[in-house]
Amino acid sequence: DTSSLSVRVHALDSGAGQRYATVILTNKTDKTVRTEGYVGLQLLNSRGKDVSTHVVRDEGRTPLITLKPGQSAYTRLHWGAVPAAGEPTKAEKNPTRLEVTPPDSRHHLNTTWKLGEVLQKGRIDITPLAKGTGPTF
Repeated sequence: DTSSLSVRVHALDSGAGQRYATVILTNKTDKTVRTEGYVGLQLLNSRGKDVSTHVVRDEGRTPLITLKPGQSAYTRLHWGAVPAAGEPTKAEKNPTRLEVTPPDSRHHLNTTWKLGEVLQKGRIDITPLAKGTGPTF
């Protein structure tokens, strides 16, 4: 249920054409919520139109996560900042928003995307949700 969660993106250190961030879901209610698995992602441009997004799930355990009020779960994102073969050197549409769909939900949350373009044809590798807010570097 998206009404019980808030979302934010946290940039991590990047290097040589590689970009990293975490997407953090936080329980904003006074009740305990449970989740497990992977989020869905869709990049959007400033007009709210889809920007090429291809989510690839890293293999990993998907534990059931219990979030008490104020607690968080995160997924780590990895994407390329170097164009794939035949791809323009700049993405055609620069994303400005990120649509996040929690596991087992048909509804999504929106947050600002200030991390620039996602090359490699919009490929974003993600990890299963884990408890906490993730790395801070």
